Amino acid sequence: MKKRVLLGMSGGTDSSVAAMLLQDMGCEVVGLTLKLYEESGKFHSEATDEPEYIRDAKALANRLNMEHHVLDIQTIFKEKILTYFADEYLAGRTPFPCVKCNQEIKWHIFSQEADKYNCEKIATGHYARIVDLEGRKYIAAGKDEDKDQAFFLWGMTPELLDRVLFPLGGLTKPEIRQIAAERGFQKVSSKKDSMGICFIEESDYRPFLRKLLKERNIEIAPGNYIDRDGNKLGKHHGFPFYTIGQRRGLDIHLNKRIFVTAIDAEMNTVTIGDYKDLYRREMIVGNYNLIHAEDINAEEPLIVKIRYRNQATPCRLHILSEEELRVELLEDLPAIAVGQSAVFYQQDRVVGGGVIEK
Repeated sequence: MKKRVLLGMSGGTDSSVAAMLLQDMGCEVVGLTLKLYEESGKFHSEATDEPEYIRDAKALANRLNMEHHVLDIQTIFKEKILTYFADEYLAGRTPFPCVKCNQEIKWHIFSQEADKYNCEKIATGHYARIVDLEGRKYIAAGKDEDKDQAFFLWGMTPELLDRVLFPLGGLTKPEIRQIAAERGFQKVSSKKDSMGICFIEESDYRPFLRKLLKERNIEIAPGNYIDRDGNKLGKHHGFPFYTIGQRRGLDIHLNKRIFVTAIDAEMNTVTIGDYKDLYRREMIVGNYNLIHAEDINAEEPLIVKIRYRNQATPCRLHILSEEELRVELLEDLPAIAVGQSAVFYQQDRVVGGGVIEK
């Protein structure tokens, strides 16, 4: 009897090829496409038509003779993710909705639906691997360094890792496109990569945030740019529309390169300064997950990343409580934004992560 596997399908190249590879492995694949957010930006209990990504996922499943289901979770997505997205900016923080969605919605729903459809395993098209080290499983970086998505998966538990498959972890994006093309799936092979946040079409989050705030009848007043000594330097458009480390779009000229170095929601001030003002030597991380906490030794350096790419910085981890970690950075690190993720590695293995609090 074939092993039944629930596959999260977005209609894109990666999850489509993941379906093909799972079938090659002898699995009976059950596709699940989550309807998170309509392109129109409106939430309905009953959609009058289907977005292209759902039509594409259905078409692929039909061509591969797969069982396929669509689950509309727009209401819970709005309540948990879009509300969080706006609230974090209103608190002067920088949200990370992809990680929030993974932790609070997607993996929970995938697990539930896998049980519902009698699927032993769950698979996605993430560029990540699962490795076994002395009987303990970890997420590890995918082969394609450009596409590696292990960074987004720090919230996964050992129980979930026992159930999850990442068919693309040992492949690069060009190899995946080639697989689709060689099998006659030309449209699949040439699809554009998704970029940025799934519910924001523009590269700039600000128009979408303004729309969310308008729906809640929240008006953001302009405020003062200040320097680190509190001196007023000019006017900004409202603190939620700025992020730590931002340089472009500040609409203020001081005859030198300037960056956002701090945001004060209560005072509606945005502190700007030189790049050197962005450097820090430690941070406090909350809401953390250590996949195998017994691995953590305060004397043994780890690597921390606060961005999807680059900035791998050596650190030591100190567990303060069940709620907080202190991250001692062994090198100065710039532009640490409260609300973003700090992800901890041993070599290419993710050993945990959390939310930067201060």
